Amino acid sequence: MNTNMSETEIASAIGFQNIYYFSTVFKQYTGLSPSQYRRTNMRQVKENKEVD
Repeated sequence: MNTNMSETEIASAIGFQNIYYFSTVFKQYTGLSPSQYRRTNMRQVKENKEVD
């Protein structure tokens, strides 16, 4: 969420060789795909900044 790295780069950096497996595992833990998680949380961060 706090990086400009792509999902593929993140997966590789943490040891996943397969982006599809990374996405599956990520979704099991968070309930969202990596891209959904990033969009949802970035939206919340922006809304929180506007309130402050």
